[in-house]
Amino acid sequence: MKTAAVELSAGAAGVPNLVPLPPCELRRSRDGAQGEELICDAGGFALGVRGRDDCTIAAICAACPIPAALADRRACLQLRPIRLVEKEGPLPERSATVGDFPQRSDTGDTAKPANGELRTFFSCRWFYTLNPRRQPESLAAQCNGCPYWFPRPRLELMRGYWPETEHIRAEVQRARTEPPSATRSTWARDAADRKRSWRTRLRESVFGWI
Repeated sequence: MKTAAVELSAGAAGVPNLVPLPPCELRRSRDGAQGEELICDAGGFALGVRGRDDCTIAAICAACPIPAALADRRACLQLRPIRLVEKEGPLPERSATVGDFPQRSDTGDTAKPANGELRTFFSCRWFYTLNPRRQPESLAAQCNGCPYWFPRPRLELMRGYWPETEHIRAEVQRARTEPPSATRSTWARDAADRKRSWRTRLRESVFGWI
């Protein structure tokens, strides 16, 4: 299930210190073998087990700009925020480095941890293919001044949101890890979609989730 505000015990051992996490429509919980797991669906990985990994979960979620961005009035129907683990070095905070918690595999099970840095991108389902390697890292950079902006509805009304998000995340990750010449096929694969008029794409995006 998707989680609203969550309280975590992020104090030192024996010194409870409840820390409320901000509501996030892209975070959910599930029953795991070791207890209740919190999942970041923007990144496709498990944040950790509640009650065991509270400090790590709190550090990762507190540093994430996605909840505030989705609560902003500029958040758009086309917006698909994603988080990637990139092996470019550790984050300033050790507790927010991905070597300390398990990633989720394609089957939904926890996979082998991978050290790296968490990066957040605010991708647009219309325009991410223009340059998959260079995605905006803020809501303002993506949405300010866009003539195709449309108010973002509730997540449950957006059909196909998760398959699209997973596809975009995979394409962006591939583009950022492979040589630039290898990413040109993204444009070719999506050329047919871009040939459609902007009116057709707008009509499908607006009415496709109703």
